[in-house]
Amino acid sequence: MAGGLLAAVLCSRDAYAAAVEGLDPDRRAQLTTLHESLVHQRDIWSALQLESYARKRGLELPPALGDAHIFGDPLFAFPMFISRVWEGTNWQVVWSHDRLYFLRLDGCPLIRSRDLGRVPLRMAMSAFAAHICTIDRKEHGPWSVSISHTFDATETLHCEFPSLPDEDWLLDPTLADDGSAVAMLIHRQGADGKEHFRVVVVDAVGAHPIDENLGVLRVGPGAAWLAVWNQKSARSELRLGSKTLPCAKILCGGGTALCSADGRLGLARGDGTLAPMPAPFPLGANPQLVASGGWLAISPDHGEKAQTAFYRWAELGADPAAPPVRVVPGHCFECLRDPGSLWLADDRTFASVDCTRPEGLRIAALGTAPDAINQISDSFDRCLVYANDALVICAPDGTELWRGRCEGCTLLTGDLLLIHTVSAGKPLWALVRLHPDPAQRISRPLALDASAWQITFDRTHDVVMARCGEAWRRFDPLSGKETARSVPGVPLAPYDVASERKGRRITDLARLIPRDLAQTAFAERLLAKDVYRMDDRTYIVTSYHHLLEIDGAGTWADLGLSEGSTRLTGDVRGRLVLAEHTGKSVSVMDRGVDGRMHISAMPDTPPHDLPEGSWQVGRELAFTPPGGQPRRWDDAVGFRPNALRCPPGGKLMAVTEAVVLEFTPASIGLVSTPAVVQ
Repeated sequence: MAGGLLAAVLCSRDAYAAAVEGLDPDRRAQLTTLHESLVHQRDIWSALQLESYARKRGLELPPALGDAHIFGDPLFAFPMFISRVWEGTNWQVVWSHDRLYFLRLDGCPLIRSRDLGRVPLRMAMSAFAAHICTIDRKEHGPWSVSISHTFDATETLHCEFPSLPDEDWLLDPTLADDGSAVAMLIHRQGADGKEHFRVVVVDAVGAHPIDENLGVLRVGPGAAWLAVWNQKSARSELRLGSKTLPCAKILCGGGTALCSADGRLGLARGDGTLAPMPAPFPLGANPQLVASGGWLAISPDHGEKAQTAFYRWAELGADPAAPPVRVVPGHCFECLRDPGSLWLADDRTFASVDCTRPEGLRIAALGTAPDAINQISDSFDRCLVYANDALVICAPDGTELWRGRCEGCTLLTGDLLLIHTVSAGKPLWALVRLHPDPAQRISRPLALDASAWQITFDRTHDVVMARCGEAWRRFDPLSGKETARSVPGVPLAPYDVASERKGRRITDLARLIPRDLAQTAFAERLLAKDVYRMDDRTYIVTSYHHLLEIDGAGTWADLGLSEGSTRLTGDVRGRLVLAEHTGKSVSVMDRGVDGRMHISAMPDTPPHDLPEGSWQVGRELAFTPPGGQPRRWDDAVGFRPNALRCPPGGKLMAVTEAVVLEFTPASIGLVSTPAVVQ
């Protein structure tokens, strides 16, 4: 019942859950009521997210933190690092530290966040977010598995099974669509120095170990079937009880598993039976299988006529012989940026397929390639269409950003493309700026040779990084010329490469950021490590070692990079010093002839404490407000800052991973409780 209720909340199509930009009176009332509920339940972080969401749409909600000031945007931000994100057609669930946050795709909270009570070792989620599974293990103790309703935390399955000596980690588990079983791969380093693996499947009966190195793909309801990748034989396998079926490909959905072998299709159902599935047309030896939302798309091997048959998973589960809902010309490809969509290529034309509509599929034409299309992929919110040696790059709506021919390419950012060509047997590289206007698609040569084998973009330093042999070289993305490090020394490998994930946003430590990174403001990308206030200006050192300055008018400025810095300290002259977490000084802030602060390298010197204000900050987030009684941060508000700072000026600053909160003596009572004096 609870799982169904959450699914209804997350997937409802009424005015509350629909993607509505404007706020009509009903919507305003809904957001106001939700905000009151979040504040009443002391889910302060979700309330801050909702306040930011509403403010961007013209609705000012009563601030949950009173007159406290917030540096950074709480929308799509979390107080601790993001561990995992699950996304549906109109919802997303974010696991951050010891909580689950439930959001719409536009960032608006749906319901209060769930306190997990601890930080699980691993977590899995079932279809439609109805169930979650947490896996824990105390040192040298048994593995503990718990499956519960996502909404109200009612436990539906609990199992403990013994751990083996030296078992140290497990991969992300997979949970059955109905939450009735979970499968996981556990690793251990044996006394013989070799790596050992085992799969453990947990259902209502108990734990069932399989002493094999298997990549777990999915598990069926009640563990009726198990889809795996056999590392030893390098093949996909479908396991039903004691039977093992080798497969060319396996795709799962709706509690069923579709496998292809030698051009034939078979469907494993929730009762553990395998039924043949009629081919919609000649498939060849290696048909393509792609899934999106509640849909399955089957395309034939490249030697057959290009066409795609669409099925609903739910209909196949009831009848494996059900005919396709629709057959269209062309081949389908997975869409990384949108789990509810697919790419479709028919000869030279390409389109997107919306698989989220209850009434059926919607196909939208996007453009035409110069030759027959071989493949479509996407990265950084850009669609890449490959047609032999030709390439077309466009925005999701079909707006063309570049077309040309090359031997190979790498999309470095949403607007920067690296292309590789060969001239007279020599490799050539060039950086191309993507733009709707062909006249603005500036190309710059990159001075690389055949030794370059790994090229990426480092957002921390805003440079292109090329690995030539074992050495890394840096290039300016605008000029294409090689550039030195900001701090002299041997160039380091890039440590900030935006990671892609399947979904509409990219996970960046404690934030979900747009795939088109260029469109984000400072406040929407802030990832904080330390803060201090000096001369009526606020200075924040970020997780990526930049120093930001915010003046009294709220204007943000990036003062530059101080590599390795995560802390703010001082020196004997009272200057602001950026230091490593160990306390080693990295650089110092000096005021230049232009009157602005600048970062300068400095030799390692003993750090000095910065002047502190009248708040007596102690250990374990304890403090005493000016003229007040000892207090302590109240964990009941749903989050904890990483550090408290009290620079001169009469305010207390709390540093979380994504925002900095500045409290007055009046507002601090909203997040604190009287401290017990020992």
